[in-house]
Amino acid sequence: MANYYGIIYLSYRSLKLKIIDLKKMTTLETVVADIPPTVAKNHVFTQELDTIIRGLHGFKQILKETGVTSFKMWANGQLLEPMTAAYLGEQIFTQTGFTIHWLNENQLIYLKAIGVLESLDEQIISDPSFYLLNFGSSSITISKFAEQTFHTNWNFTLDEQLNHEVISSSTNTTANAIEILDDIIGSDLISFRNQFPFLDAGHTLIVQDANFLNRIFLDKKGVKFTKLSSKKFLNIYEKVLYSPNQYLEEKYHIPLSEQTNLVARLILLKRIIALTKVKKIYLTSISAMTGLALAEGIQSHLLKRNYDSMIVSAAQYLAARYDVDLNHCHNVIHNALHLFDQTQKIHHLGHDERLLLELAGYLSDIGNFIGHTDHFNHSAYIITASKLLGLSQTQIQIIAEVARLYNLQTSRQQINERLAQIPPTTGLIIAKLVAILRLAGALDAAFEQKVTKTSISLKANTLIVTAYSTDDLTLEKWTFNRSANLFTTVFGIRPQLKQRMIVNK
Repeated sequence: MANYYGIIYLSYRSLKLKIIDLKKMTTLETVVADIPPTVAKNHVFTQELDTIIRGLHGFKQILKETGVTSFKMWANGQLLEPMTAAYLGEQIFTQTGFTIHWLNENQLIYLKAIGVLESLDEQIISDPSFYLLNFGSSSITISKFAEQTFHTNWNFTLDEQLNHEVISSSTNTTANAIEILDDIIGSDLISFRNQFPFLDAGHTLIVQDANFLNRIFLDKKGVKFTKLSSKKFLNIYEKVLYSPNQYLEEKYHIPLSEQTNLVARLILLKRIIALTKVKKIYLTSISAMTGLALAEGIQSHLLKRNYDSMIVSAAQYLAARYDVDLNHCHNVIHNALHLFDQTQKIHHLGHDERLLLELAGYLSDIGNFIGHTDHFNHSAYIITASKLLGLSQTQIQIIAEVARLYNLQTSRQQINERLAQIPPTTGLIIAKLVAILRLAGALDAAFEQKVTKTSISLKANTLIVTAYSTDDLTLEKWTFNRSANLFTTVFGIRPQLKQRMIVNK
């Protein structure tokens, strides 16, 4: 079973095992162990640890019986503090031997989105431009796709405590409470309306992880998408919002603790349908596990896919929001990636680091939006505070530190002091990327894109960078020589810039 792979995923509702043929993206077996919902978020997974341990022992036996030797475990870590996740991971590893790879919100949104893109059936969903609405554990995300290409996304958080206070208030009738909650959610949506281009993405909305709606309308095994008519949605909307709690618990098996949250989500969905003016609504059963299988297939070179453009598009959108000079960015990134590719044998970095270098190229100057003075630290702050699609916290930290240390005014001692606060393996990656990005930035020091092409050759301990240009490169040469110092410190190789004039024939 060479191509079969075990995907284990722990969410707040269930523990799942899927045995998948990564080459064909077909599922051999699916096993689910339900996890009782936890009301208190600070006790996520901890109260159900025994159930999780038993489930994992069962999964281990299934993997053994099916002869699957390649497997990996992931878990939804959105609601967990980092140290709590570390404690849980250690306990689970000690008792089962499984190492947990915790996923944050940025990664889960990305994995769910690529799962949908991979599974789109043109005969079912013919509109190439659509919205993808995902109901996550910590927030709700709506993403815009045009020509099936990711453009941007927007996050919305429902205030569960406020919603509960409104619904449970003894001074409100059910109708009044619903009206107040509708107004609160509506006002929050309007405040973000200018941040998201709602009105030009097509007429289709795909709704993901709407568990309640899926149970009613999408409960057939193997069905990935189903169309939801406005009539059916409004019918269930009215039933949920205006039915007694006991009826919802008995008829739809919705625990009392989850009813307020469900009401708020249905109100939000109705509002978004009206705001986007979509004509077609689809529910999808595609989950993060599909994205995890895709990612593993790509990494194992069994699948020829590349979804990096989604991550890059998100960074470009963020850069544009902060008025970054995109012409300069494109020039620096082009030169940086060329340097990266031509110096592979001295930096020993891979595909993931190349992507981080590209993202850093877009985001290193966003701090200028706050102010030019100390703008590199401002850039690092914005990057750290932003939800960068598809990236782990470590990857975000790498980009933030590259942006911070990109500043030529930062001395070698200051760089070493900063990197001393970071694990050495991560610190070395940061130093290498900064060294490469500084050289690339120097080639467009005047922000005028004077250099039209570069060629790179490595001779002994010298890296010769030849810049093709008909312009005066005095500033670029001076900046390049300053930037070369860090490159020499990191790699033990001295960069040298030469200019070659372009002769028009």
